Amino acid sequence: MNDTGQGNNSDFIDTVYNNETGPEPAEMNMYFFATGGVTNLFLCIMGLVLSGLLIHGLVKESKQLSSTSFLLICQTVAESAYAVTSIPVFSVRWFYSVFHGFESAIYVYLQVFPYMWYILQSANLIAEYLIVYIAVDRFIIMCKSTLALTFCKKKQWGRRVAGLVLFALAMNLPRLFAFESATLAPCASGSCFRMRLKKWPMFTEVYMFGFHLVIVSVVPLCILVYTNVRILLTVWASDRRVGDALQNATKPSREVTIVIIILIMVFVVTNIPVDVVLAMMALSVKLPSSFRKAVVYLVPFTVSVKLLVPVFNFAIYGLRKSFRKYLRYICSKKSETSVDS
Repeated sequence: MNDTGQGNNSDFIDTVYNNETGPEPAEMNMYFFATGGVTNLFLCIMGLVLSGLLIHGLVKESKQLSSTSFLLICQTVAESAYAVTSIPVFSVRWFYSVFHGFESAIYVYLQVFPYMWYILQSANLIAEYLIVYIAVDRFIIMCKSTLALTFCKKKQWGRRVAGLVLFALAMNLPRLFAFESATLAPCASGSCFRMRLKKWPMFTEVYMFGFHLVIVSVVPLCILVYTNVRILLTVWASDRRVGDALQNATKPSREVTIVIIILIMVFVVTNIPVDVVLAMMALSVKLPSSFRKAVVYLVPFTVSVKLLVPVFNFAIYGLRKSFRKYLRYICSKKSETSVDS
């Protein structure tokens, strides 16, 4: 088995594929097959179904789509794109480790892998900042209401989303040029994927670990903490000042705000771990062997947790009475159709 050695700046994909820090191949293959393969595939399919229902419900539950609902739909689409690309990026190799074969299809897969990795990371960045957009939107509506009419229009958010997509695609361009090779190589279990990154310290240490971690995790986290604290303080102060009649009048808006705050908190809990783990893998060759092994094992687990975001989004948004009412209407309509047929 090849030794990574100092100076071989490799990403998590090289370390995990080559099994340089894990236990015996059979044990490692079965662990990653169960977590990174079967579990992630199941979560991806379930997440896509629930995301479709959530988007359908958001579009149909109100005649006029609000800016918050529009941003939530965009965020759900970004999460769905991440889920779809996570299967070829994180899961296919572990299915191949158990079920060998399909060499011609695997060859094509290895050629397009860098592009799927690029799309995955771009979708992740878009999803992270769309949740920031949602938090800022609710912050302005709740705390700076005088700016809401000029800043929180759906058309304006549409332009910002388009700008975010371009920013994410540009930010992740270095990943397309970082690959050195993607091949099938002999290993203890027969053959395995071997993906090498170019030996660019600026890419692995500065871009993937430092710059990427700050842009993807630290900056969004700071904005989310600030906006959520301000929103919660505003809601708490409003409850103390106004009477029951006014509280009932503002109940729908407050209900949406509380639901969005819960969504944001869940998003932070499910996204930050995978960002940190993948950033640590960029420095894997410089970590102690035992710590590196633990980080490698955390990769499929943290990806699985992130794939739960659409499930949580659907469950949490179901707290809204209007959304639950619409879902019941859909279910009853389908049951009536099946009975008639």
